[in-house]
Amino acid sequence: MKNSPDLDRGLVRPLHRTPAARRRAAATAPLLLSLLALACSAPERKFEELQGAAGSPSGGAASHDPSRGSSGGSDTGSAGSDTGSAGSAGSDGDGDTTDTCDRGTPPACFSSVGELCAAGVRQCTAQGEWGACDLLGLSNDFEHCGDGCNSCDPDRADACSEGLCACGSGAACGPDELCCDDGEGVGCVAPLDDPRNCGGCGHVCTADAADERPACVDGACTTLCIASNARCDGSTLLRCGADGAWTAEEECALGCRDGACLKKDGQPCGKAAECASGSCNVFYADGDKDGYHGTATSLCGTSPPSGYATTSTDCCDTDPRAYPGQPSFFSTKRTGCGGFDFDCNGTETKQYTGTTTGCGSSESCGRGTNAWRSEVPACGENGSWSTSCSQSGAQWCPSHSESRAQGCR
Repeated sequence: MKNSPDLDRGLVRPLHRTPAARRRAAATAPLLLSLLALACSAPERKFEELQGAAGSPSGGAASHDPSRGSSGGSDTGSAGSDTGSAGSAGSDGDGDTTDTCDRGTPPACFSSVGELCAAGVRQCTAQGEWGACDLLGLSNDFEHCGDGCNSCDPDRADACSEGLCACGSGAACGPDELCCDDGEGVGCVAPLDDPRNCGGCGHVCTADAADERPACVDGACTTLCIASNARCDGSTLLRCGADGAWTAEEECALGCRDGACLKKDGQPCGKAAECASGSCNVFYADGDKDGYHGTATSLCGTSPPSGYATTSTDCCDTDPRAYPGQPSFFSTKRTGCGGFDFDCNGTETKQYTGTTTGCGSSESCGRGTNAWRSEVPACGENGSWSTSCSQSGAQWCPSHSESRAQGCR
């Protein structure tokens, strides 16, 4: 046996029955079986076609019969109660208001259960009239949903789920929201400040300028600047604030271009467009003040300002010991550059390269002084240096030595 057509169409979901409801269901089982048999014989019929033309009961203000278009009379029961006397049969379209329930299709009905809306069908009484609403489950009918079983607001919901109006996978939207599909799924949006749904679903705000962004303010599209960006308004430099508004930052003496004040000659530059003269060149400063220039700097202008040169001549402009033609040798590396090329010729020249094996015999005392006693050490490294020879006796001449560091240039 098939389910009720309302269950088949997702209009209701099973609701836990109270003992009283189970007793009513048992008492009306024969009629319900007939109802289900009728539904199974025409499963393709629409929900409205299965409602029929039933009369209203005299109780339950929260009980709704959609075939009448209005709720039943009031009673003293709580919301969701289906008690009360059976109403008379409604008109079936031919003007006859006294038809008995055995001539029509059992109508669907809805009743509030707390904040939820439940759905069911009306049973036929022994007197041949439609009785109270027998609830079958929670409503999924968009027109009968939520507290009071009223129609969901289409601006704030797109479905009825488990007896409550819903938007997407969540609850219905609040009074200042709309239920929209924003491209990432259905959900609640704020039409007063959402640039993708400004003032309504799908109303997308745009911005034409590259330094501005689209925005939605009080439901109307506008544009705001991008924070920290700059632009020119004549000779005035404007800067974008955190609030998205342009404010004057500086009055440019030489004019404003591409979001920056133009620079005078001698000021650092990154491109010619930044310079009032239209020229930006690389000049060389004397960073270590040794009279030779080697530190590259981009400046506005065609000629080097005072203290700068057009060419680089210093191989290490962070150490005043290093410059072209340096005659001295040093045993420590160049500051900031490393290495030992202090005369800027591209090579490291050692100060001492000679070696000796000793001072010789008494006949040749004095040979082998001012030389390395072993191999020649590298630049900056220490070695044993022979300083002198002195005769002591007739057959030999001892040497005198010291530790010395190798100098280079």
